[in-house]
Amino acid sequence: MKILVYGYGNPGRQDDGLGILFVDVIEKWANKKKIKNLYFDSNYQLNIEDAINISKFDIVIFVDASKNIKKSFSIKKINPQQIESITTHNITPENVLFLSKELYGKEPKTYLITIKGYRWEINKKLSKKAQKNLLLSLNYIKKRLLNIDWFSSKKTLNIKHLTKPFFFSNITKKEKARLLTLGRITARVNK
Repeated sequence: MKILVYGYGNPGRQDDGLGILFVDVIEKWANKKKIKNLYFDSNYQLNIEDAINISKFDIVIFVDASKNIKKSFSIKKINPQQIESITTHNITPENVLFLSKELYGKEPKTYLITIKGYRWEINKKLSKKAQKNLLLSLNYIKKRLLNIDWFSSKKTLNIKHLTKPFFFSNITKKEKARLLTLGRITARVNK
């Protein structure tokens, strides 16, 4: 089973870069754990050409940031959705999945992780609240990636517990160092 984790957003606009940073951290973690058949990609935005890329996988996990969710992050299984009109900024994961199905006859099981962001100013540093949400989402998905069969089940995702505090003690020292090196989080997240 081949899995693609695809983050998108603009890392130069604070929390909009959550998807790309998520992929960067999870890729390093997966390499360290020697998890096979897990692939990674990221971009500023989704494109119609991404349909050919996702058609090569069994499972696709898109990761993006949004101000419009209530929880720290959400995960949902998505279905193909026809494109109303094509512009460079309105392609959704559902549209990419639709194109994969229509053009290549492939419809991988596809999920969208949406991480709550708060600030979209021109700045490379994540807001403190978004940092916590990123760490929550990373911790949650790592557990699922270690049990790949979880993605094949029809379980309903329950993330009510995600409002509990999450501190740096839940990630490895290397992950913490990598996040700090990227200048995306501050050392005061756990205070």
